[in-house]
Amino acid sequence: NGWGFFDDGMLAVANQGVNLERQYPFVKIAATKNRALMKVPVFICANGPSLDKHADFIRNNQSNAVIISCGSGLKALRGHDITPDLHCEQERTRVTLDVLSRVGDDALLSTLPLACPGIVHPDVTEKFARVLQVPKQNEPSTLALMSYPGFIEAGHPPADNVSPTVANTALYMATALGFSQIYLFGVDLGYRDEGPHHSKKSMYYDASGQDEQLFWVEKTHLLEGNFGGQFYANDFFNLSRICLQRLLEERPDVRCFNCSDGVMIHGALPCDVNTLAFSPLADKTRLFRQVLDSHADIPDDPALLAHYVRQTDAERLEAFCEALLKQTRQPVASRAEADQLLDRIYDEFYLHPEQENWVTLALLEGSVTYFQSVLKRILFDADSEQQALTHFARGIAIYQQFIEQIPGYYRQGYRQTDNITLNSLLGR
Repeated sequence: NGWGFFDDGMLAVANQGVNLERQYPFVKIAATKNRALMKVPVFICANGPSLDKHADFIRNNQSNAVIISCGSGLKALRGHDITPDLHCEQERTRVTLDVLSRVGDDALLSTLPLACPGIVHPDVTEKFARVLQVPKQNEPSTLALMSYPGFIEAGHPPADNVSPTVANTALYMATALGFSQIYLFGVDLGYRDEGPHHSKKSMYYDASGQDEQLFWVEKTHLLEGNFGGQFYANDFFNLSRICLQRLLEERPDVRCFNCSDGVMIHGALPCDVNTLAFSPLADKTRLFRQVLDSHADIPDDPALLAHYVRQTDAERLEAFCEALLKQTRQPVASRAEADQLLDRIYDEFYLHPEQENWVTLALLEGSVTYFQSVLKRILFDADSEQQALTHFARGIAIYQQFIEQIPGYYRQGYRQTDNITLNSLLGR
C-alpha cells in the first residue's frame, strides 16, 4: 500500500492552489450520458512497446476516433506522425515539463487541451491551450475542496483510480467526458523477457533505438498476457492494471477493448485491430470541442479559493504536530509501554472527528504510517528488550525531529511549486 508522504501532500496543496487561482475548469460529471457519444470510439494511447506496431492503424484512423495521448506517449505518437485530440498528465512534479520538452514541439502543446488532476504542476498546465482538471482522491488539496459546501454536488466528485500511470488518468477522463467505447493502445503495463519496455519512439530510446537507461526494468510480477503468453511487470505497472480493472468495474456501461500486446486487464476485452473498421467522424474537431465545453465548469466563485486557503493554512498543522510531539515525548521503560505509546500516537492522529482536521490528516498520514511501521519493527526485532528500547529511543528521536521540522518546512513550501529538473535527478 502507498499512502504518499508529507512532501507529496505539500506539493499537491501548492499545485492545486495555483491551478485554482488560474480558474482552470473542473470536469463536470454529467448526471446522464449523451447517447450520441456512446458510439464515438476513443483511442487511449500510452507508451508501451506495442504502440509502435499499431501506429499505422492509429494514424490511418485519426479522423475516425478521438485520440488521447498519455504522458511520455506523446513523443512516441509524434514520432509516428500522429496528433492526439487530448493529452493527459498526472504527476505533481516539475519533471513532467522536462519530459514534455523532449517532444520538441511547444507549438503543438499550445494547441492541445490537457486533462489532468488539479495537483499537476502549474508549469505544465500553462503550456496547453486549455486545461480541464479533476480533484484527485485522497489528496489533502482535494479534501480542502470537498469540504466547500456544494462542490461535490456540482458534479465534482473526487477522482478515484486516476493513478498511478497516465493510462489510468486517460481512462478516467474519457469516461468522465461521457465516452463509453474505449480502445487501449500501448497500455502494455509489462514487458517480455529481453524485450523493449516502452515505445522505441519515446524518450526512453535514442534515435537509433538504443536504450537511454532511464527506466529500471524490474521483473517483480509474471502476469498473463492480453493475447496469451506471459509478461513481466513491476509493482507500479501491476498497480496500474489493478486500478484500471477497478475503474472498469465501476463503469459497467463502458465497453473497453484492449488492443495492446501486454498484460491482460480484466474488464477490457482483448481486441485484434485487424477485426476493427471505423467510419469517419463528422467534424471531429467541432464535436470534441463541444464535449470539452459541455463538461467545463469554471471555478469563478472567489469564496472557493478563500476556503481553500483557509483549509490548507499552516496554523492547524502546527497545532496537530504539537499534539503528536506531546505523545512521543512520554517516557517508556518496557516493550509493552513503547508499544502502547505507538498506539496512543495513532489515537492522537486518527481520533479527531472534526472535518477541519482532514487536510492535516492527509498531509501526515503517509509519513506517520511509515515511521510507526519502522518503529514497531525496531521494537520487536531485537532479541534483547534493552537493546530494542535503545534502538527505539534512537528511532523515536528521529521521528520527533521530523515532526518538529514539518511546520516550518510547510510554511516555506505550501504556496510554492517545486523546481526540480529531470537533469538534476539524472545527475547531468
